[in-house]
Amino acid sequence: MLATGFTTAHATSRPRSTACATLPVTPAWYGDNRARLQRIINAYAPCAQPAPSSRSAGKAGGRTSTPPVAVFDWDNTVVKNDVGDALFYWILRNDKVLRPARWSSLNRYLTPAADRALSGACNVSAPVGMPLSTAGDTACADQIYAVYHGTTTGGAAAFSGYNHQLVSPSSACVAQLLTGHTSAQITSYAARARAQALSAPVGTTWQVGTTR
Repeated sequence: MLATGFTTAHATSRPRSTACATLPVTPAWYGDNRARLQRIINAYAPCAQPAPSSRSAGKAGGRTSTPPVAVFDWDNTVVKNDVGDALFYWILRNDKVLRPARWSSLNRYLTPAADRALSGACNVSAPVGMPLSTAGDTACADQIYAVYHGTTTGGAAAFSGYNHQLVSPSSACVAQLLTGHTSAQITSYAARARAQALSAPVGTTWQVGTTR
């Protein structure tokens, strides 16, 4: 799982003789984002292009009627805050992490120090394969929270031996901590976490272990 996601949207086809739609002024845009997006729409959207002739369409150099695709960064761009974080906090608040036989089996980049810290803080909460009491066991929740953010609660590095240009092992933890659940269950967790976040008023905080 990547920390940063992308969403795509196809431009809506319309008669080529009409002008491109104008982005609304309200609610307010940040900086010159509205003007910059409007320039992109005006330059590339089908509404700004001449209609292709029946002879040139589909040929090399001829423009087809296929709408272009717009790609937008998601976390902290289209929505405020990080969707992966929201799911991670939700599973800790709802006891959805199943105790593994060995913590290092979940993530190959987990350091021995992090493995020991997680074992010491969490293994007393539940038998192997059963849900950890992360909603009420703040020591366990705090340790998982700290490791997810890169260190143990004692300050030791949580991950090592990885290529930071290829993988973010802490981001992968969100999926790895859900080991043992079915795809349908994980889908429902994500939907419930998203619904809770979207319905929360601006400024709402969540308590995760001892962290707010």
